[in-house]
Amino acid sequence: VVCSDITPYQNDIPAWRVPNRFRDWVKTIRELISDRDALAQAGDAIREHVLNHWMLEDHLDSWLKAWLP
Repeated sequence: VVCSDITPYQNDIPAWRVPNRFRDWVKTIRELISDRDALAQAGDAIREHVLNHWMLEDHLDSWLKAWLP
């Protein structure tokens, strides 16, 4: 995951945060695709993080509190 380095994305998700400028995004993406093995490992890491921390069924109480009166 490549994302802008802004407050909503400044958390513990294993992602590349880049300044919100076109040239920084292009540079980061080019660097990432140059090493496909490292990119695959990073994909595995973020998948594992999402499965361990962000699955909806693990946070149903929080969602119900947010949506119900």
